[in-house]
Amino acid sequence: MKNFKSIIMMGFMLLLVMLSKPAMANGLSSFTDIPNFSVVIGANMYTLDYANDLKNENQIRDAVVKHKGDIFIKTDDSKWIKNDGGIQVNKDSVDISTIKYSNGQEIGGSIASNETNSTSGPISSNIYLPAGEVDFLSTKLIKTAANKATFKYKILDKAGKDITKAIPAYEMMTNFWIDSKGGSISLDPLTGTGTILYDFSDTDQFVIVQLVCSNGVSGKSTLALGDAKAEDILEVSDISIVSANLMTSPNKIQNNANLTKTGANTTTFQYKVKNKYDINITKKIPASQIEAVVSVSSTVTLDPSTATGTITYNSSTDVNKPISISLKDKLTGQKVDSALFTSQDVTENPRVSKITINSDKIGIAPLTGIGYTTYRVFNQYGFDITNSTLSDGVKFKSEAGTIVSKGGIITMTANTGTNLSTLKSVVITGSDSITGTSTSATLDVR
Repeated sequence: MKNFKSIIMMGFMLLLVMLSKPAMANGLSSFTDIPNFSVVIGANMYTLDYANDLKNENQIRDAVVKHKGDIFIKTDDSKWIKNDGGIQVNKDSVDISTIKYSNGQEIGGSIASNETNSTSGPISSNIYLPAGEVDFLSTKLIKTAANKATFKYKILDKAGKDITKAIPAYEMMTNFWIDSKGGSISLDPLTGTGTILYDFSDTDQFVIVQLVCSNGVSGKSTLALGDAKAEDILEVSDISIVSANLMTSPNKIQNNANLTKTGANTTTFQYKVKNKYDINITKKIPASQIEAVVSVSSTVTLDPSTATGTITYNSSTDVNKPISISLKDKLTGQKVDSALFTSQDVTENPRVSKITINSDKIGIAPLTGIGYTTYRVFNQYGFDITNSTLSDGVKFKSEAGTIVSKGGIITMTANTGTNLSTLKSVVITGSDSITGTSTSATLDVR
């Protein structure tokens, strides 16, 4: 008999939310229809979060007992792992046509929706339409207790249909921030309600909430705890230079008209100023508050009413040259440095210039004991290249365990004899083998 425990102890469960692909509603026709990190036991397919849910243990154990053949776990878009011995095999080792059930539901039925069945309640086949948009239905939080506040949200598919009830909470990543502090949110898809548990103080006025679907579609909003308006907070937290006409590909960057030529000696650019609640306050910040420095002989004037910067060159010969520009808020010191170009095309091979670890905590999967967090890789123009081949040279290390990184996700398996959950913190370092760009972070264990 296959070892059920070895299935649920595999270290892939924690990746499912970000990396899984939705199964086809009309049946499985190819290897790519199987969500990554699914367990296949004969005619049954189970996502690992479903398999790790203890209330499903008897159902999956019965499937293991009844099945006489091998058990497989899909690792990515190219191969399987056989549960016995952990041997990797190619994608043709499993006959996809024999898989008839997904998480206990027959494949090929209706896509999960708001419909209900009079005998079994809400239809839930765990097969979903891909999310196209995440909306927040209010700008305010409703405090239901001293340490509890709720909000309403809605998820739409790409056709604009409300599919909130069809997207379970475990398919979503949730975060919130109050000033520099953060935490998690519980979601109730049936009512479209998010609940934040936090020890709110009398000075807490706004909460930044972010919801991310498994296919990467996300929504972010600043919600008020009281009657104050987030847009009235004029403390500058971020300055950026906006390029409306910018193209990128995995292997090269082409910058077209970062700067708009408006005269023989003048070009313009767009800029944006935000407060700590991610609200655009450009029009409310006077030009005199922003210091502008450029790399060529010229002057810069800012017009907050149109969010436009105008560069006037002292020599027309400099107009078509690349230019570096720095904008700095004199009150808070917030700053942006950018390389800008005129309408003359500039093609440059990209390179890794920045690596970030996106949390100050590392999560521990309760059943596997594996740690996880996320990271991002950027090129010299600020493009997120985490999912491009250019980031393949970025590797992470930790003395606490072995790290595997791919597609923005870091997973850590503890050293032999070590339980990550007993540690207070872990240090993770990352570096790019080509440019030497590096990062280091100390993460609290949660």
